[in-house]
Amino acid sequence: MAELDTLIPEEASLQETLKQVTDMLGHEKDITPLSLDDNRLLRTKLDELHPADVAFILESLPVSQRLIVWDLVKAERDGEILLEVSDSVRESLIKSMDSEELLHAAETLDTDEIADLAPDLPRDVMVELIDSLDAQNRARLQ
Repeated sequence: MAELDTLIPEEASLQETLKQVTDMLGHEKDITPLSLDDNRLLRTKLDELHPADVAFILESLPVSQRLIVWDLVKAERDGEILLEVSDSVRESLIKSMDSEELLHAAETLDTDEIADLAPDLPRDVMVELIDSLDAQNRARLQ
């Protein structure tokens, strides 16, 4: 029962964070540009969240807002968050990233995680990624 008690405040906190994010962004049809202060605040809040919690927020937002928030996520966290989001959200996020961003995101992951992400990555990114791996990791990935 104590475990359930600890989950409820975390869930409520995540819902509150989602509400704060949507309030900062405005309505989907009338997205408010973020002020520098809001931009910093939102980036800091995202940095403090577990990748699964960032994934929850991204999945809860309409595409236009999702991409704004995704741009605020630190690049070194992209890979671990891409693993946490649903397939359809992952697809929309990957489409918004260039090859260099995708390569950097994948390079932060271990071989097993890259294998999970591989089917969603563009072929040219996978070729570069495989070429960048040492022989042992390349063999594990293939």
